[in-house]
Amino acid sequence: MTGKRQRREGARSAGNPPTSWVPGAATQGGGGAATQGGSDTPSPLCLGWVGHSSTLGYLRRLEPALAGLARRYPELRLRVVCSEPYKSEAIPVENVAWSLAEEVANLRSLDIGLMPLDDDPWARGKCGYKALQYMAVGAPVVCSPVGMNVDIVQEGENGLLASDLLPEIPLVMHVLRQGGL
Repeated sequence: MTGKRQRREGARSAGNPPTSWVPGAATQGGGGAATQGGSDTPSPLCLGWVGHSSTLGYLRRLEPALAGLARRYPELRLRVVCSEPYKSEAIPVENVAWSLAEEVANLRSLDIGLMPLDDDPWARGKCGYKALQYMAVGAPVVCSPVGMNVDIVQEGENGLLASDLLPEIPLVMHVLRQGGL
Protein backbone atom coordinates (compact mmCIF):
# COMPACT_ATOMS: atom_id res chain seq x y z
CA MET A 1 0.00 0.00 0.00
CA THR A 2 1.28 3.44 -0.90
CA GLY A 3 0.05 7.02 -0.83
CA LYS A 4 1.60 7.85 -4.20
CA ARG A 5 0.43 6.63 -7.59
CA GLN A 6 4.01 6.82 -8.89
CA ARG A 7 5.22 4.37 -6.22
CA ARG A 8 2.35 1.98 -6.97
CA GLU A 9 3.35 1.95 -10.64
CA GLY A 10 7.00 1.44 -9.69
CA ALA A 11 6.13 -1.51 -7.45
CA ARG A 12 4.02 -3.08 -10.18
CA SER A 13 6.69 -2.67 -12.84
CA ALA A 14 9.22 -4.30 -10.49
CA GLY A 15 7.02 -7.41 -10.28
CA ASN A 16 5.82 -6.88 -6.72
CA PRO A 17 2.48 -8.31 -5.64
CA PRO A 18 -0.60 -6.15 -6.23
CA THR A 19 -0.05 -2.77 -4.67
CA SER A 20 -2.87 -0.50 -3.57
CA TRP A 21 -2.87 3.26 -3.82
CA VAL A 22 -4.61 5.18 -1.04
CA PRO A 23 -4.36 8.98 -1.36
CA GLY A 24 -3.25 10.87 1.73
CA ALA A 25 -5.60 12.91 3.86
CA ALA A 26 -5.36 16.16 5.79
CA THR A 27 -7.48 17.37 8.68
CA GLN A 28 -8.89 20.85 8.74
CA GLY A 29 -9.37 21.40 12.44
CA GLY A 30 -12.70 23.14 11.73
CA GLY A 31 -13.43 26.43 10.02
CA GLY A 32 -12.92 27.39 6.43
CA ALA A 33 -10.89 29.63 4.19
CA ALA A 34 -10.53 33.29 5.10
CA THR A 35 -13.16 34.49 2.61
CA GLN A 36 -15.69 32.08 4.04
CA GLY A 37 -15.52 33.39 7.61
CA GLY A 38 -18.71 35.45 7.43
CA SER A 39 -17.19 38.88 8.02
CA ASP A 40 -19.13 41.84 6.59
CA THR A 41 -15.88 43.63 5.83
CA PRO A 42 -13.98 41.95 3.01
CA SER A 43 -10.32 41.51 3.78
CA PRO A 44 -7.62 41.86 1.15
CA LEU A 45 -7.33 38.69 -0.88
CA CYS A 46 -4.52 36.48 0.27
CA LEU A 47 -2.61 34.07 -1.93
CA GLY A 48 -0.77 31.57 0.18
CA TRP A 49 2.15 29.24 -0.01
CA VAL A 50 3.15 26.83 2.74
CA GLY A 51 6.33 24.84 2.52
CA HIS A 52 9.89 24.06 3.46
CA SER A 53 12.59 26.59 2.70
CA SER A 54 14.24 24.10 0.32
CA THR A 55 11.24 24.48 -2.03
CA LEU A 56 11.02 28.29 -2.07
CA GLY A 57 12.52 28.13 -5.58
CA TYR A 58 9.17 26.92 -6.91
CA LEU A 59 7.54 30.06 -5.52
CA ARG A 60 10.35 32.30 -6.76
CA ARG A 61 9.60 31.25 -10.35
CA LEU A 62 6.17 32.90 -10.02
CA GLU A 63 7.60 36.39 -9.38
CA PRO A 64 6.90 37.85 -12.85
CA ALA A 65 3.29 36.71 -12.77
CA LEU A 66 2.90 37.84 -9.14
CA ALA A 67 4.07 41.30 -10.19
CA GLY A 68 1.40 41.45 -12.88
CA LEU A 69 -1.28 40.32 -10.46
CA ALA A 70 -0.20 42.85 -7.84
CA ARG A 71 -0.52 45.64 -10.42
CA ARG A 72 -3.97 44.41 -11.43
CA TYR A 73 -5.15 43.76 -7.85
CA PRO A 74 -3.42 46.27 -5.55
CA GLU A 75 -5.10 44.77 -2.46
CA LEU A 76 -3.61 41.35 -3.15
CA ARG A 77 -0.97 39.99 -0.80
CA LEU A 78 1.06 36.81 -0.48
CA ARG A 79 1.33 34.98 2.81
CA VAL A 80 4.32 32.65 3.01
CA VAL A 81 4.36 30.13 5.84
CA CYS A 82 7.89 28.80 6.07
CA SER A 83 10.85 28.46 8.40
CA GLU A 84 12.68 31.19 6.43
CA PRO A 85 11.37 34.58 5.28
CA TYR A 86 10.56 35.19 1.64
CA LYS A 87 11.33 38.53 0.03
CA SER A 88 9.60 39.82 -3.07
CA GLU A 89 9.76 43.01 -5.08
CA ALA A 90 6.64 41.87 -6.93
CA ILE A 91 3.96 41.67 -4.24
CA PRO A 92 3.50 42.55 -0.56
CA VAL A 93 4.52 39.53 1.48
CA GLU A 94 3.52 38.53 4.96
CA ASN A 95 5.99 36.01 6.30
CA VAL A 96 4.72 33.67 8.98
CA ALA A 97 7.05 31.25 10.72
CA TRP A 98 5.77 27.70 10.37
CA SER A 99 4.76 26.01 13.60
CA LEU A 100 2.76 22.88 14.25
CA ALA A 101 0.64 24.68 16.84
CA GLU A 102 -0.46 27.31 14.28
CA GLU A 103 -0.51 25.13 11.18
CA VAL A 104 -4.29 24.89 10.75
CA ALA A 105 -4.88 28.57 11.64
CA ASN A 106 -2.27 29.60 9.07
CA LEU A 107 -3.88 27.43 6.41
CA ARG A 108 -7.33 28.83 7.22
CA SER A 109 -6.01 32.37 6.71
CA LEU A 110 -5.47 31.75 2.98
CA ASP A 111 -7.97 32.53 0.24
CA ILE A 112 -6.13 30.62 -2.49
CA GLY A 113 -3.39 28.07 -1.95
CA LEU A 114 -0.52 27.92 -4.43
CA MET A 115 1.38 24.74 -5.23
CA PRO A 116 3.83 25.39 -8.06
CA LEU A 117 6.06 22.49 -9.07
CA ASP A 118 8.47 21.63 -11.84
CA ASP A 119 7.57 18.65 -13.98
CA ASP A 120 10.49 16.44 -13.03
CA PRO A 121 10.88 12.99 -11.40
CA TRP A 122 11.22 14.48 -7.90
CA ALA A 123 8.04 16.56 -8.15
CA ARG A 124 6.12 13.75 -9.86
CA GLY A 125 6.81 11.65 -6.74
CA LYS A 126 5.29 14.21 -4.36
CA CYS A 127 2.00 13.17 -2.77
CA GLY A 128 0.06 16.43 -3.16
CA TYR A 129 -0.20 16.90 0.60
CA LYS A 130 0.03 20.68 0.31
CA ALA A 131 -2.99 20.73 -2.03
CA LEU A 132 -4.88 18.45 0.35
CA GLN A 133 -4.10 20.75 3.27
CA TYR A 134 -5.38 23.82 1.41
CA MET A 135 -8.55 22.02 0.36
CA ALA A 136 -9.13 20.62 3.86
CA VAL A 137 -9.65 24.17 5.15
CA GLY A 138 -11.81 25.21 2.21
CA ALA A 139 -9.19 27.14 0.25
CA PRO A 140 -9.19 26.45 -3.48
CA VAL A 141 -5.84 25.53 -4.97
CA VAL A 142 -4.02 26.57 -8.09
CA CYS A 143 -1.34 24.01 -8.65
CA SER A 144 0.88 22.53 -11.29
CA PRO A 145 -0.54 19.48 -13.09
CA VAL A 146 2.25 17.28 -11.79
CA GLY A 147 2.18 13.97 -9.95
CA MET A 148 -0.68 13.37 -7.54
CA ASN A 149 -2.12 16.84 -8.15
CA VAL A 150 -3.85 15.54 -11.28
CA ASP A 151 -5.61 12.90 -9.16
CA ILE A 152 -6.50 15.22 -6.27
CA VAL A 153 -7.70 18.39 -7.98
CA GLN A 154 -11.10 18.32 -9.65
CA GLU A 155 -11.07 21.23 -12.10
CA GLY A 156 -13.47 23.97 -11.12
CA GLU A 157 -14.64 22.18 -7.97
CA ASN A 158 -11.74 22.41 -5.54
CA GLY A 159 -9.14 24.18 -7.60
CA LEU A 160 -7.40 24.55 -10.89
CA LEU A 161 -4.51 22.78 -12.57
CA ALA A 162 -2.29 25.09 -14.56
CA SER A 163 1.19 24.70 -16.00
CA ASP A 164 1.51 28.47 -15.71
CA LEU A 165 -0.25 29.03 -12.42
CA LEU A 166 -0.83 32.73 -12.24
CA PRO A 167 -3.04 33.34 -15.29
CA GLU A 168 -5.64 31.22 -13.47
CA ILE A 169 -5.61 33.32 -10.28
CA PRO A 170 -7.92 36.10 -11.60
CA LEU A 171 -10.55 33.46 -12.39
CA VAL A 172 -10.28 31.99 -8.89
CA MET A 173 -10.40 35.47 -7.35
CA HIS A 174 -13.56 36.28 -9.31
CA VAL A 175 -15.19 33.04 -8.20
CA LEU A 176 -14.23 33.70 -4.57
CA ARG A 177 -15.75 37.18 -4.68
CA GLN A 178 -18.96 35.62 -6.03
CA GLY A 179 -19.22 33.14 -3.17
CA GLY A 180 -16.75 30.34 -3.56
CA LEU A 181 -15.46 27.65 -5.88
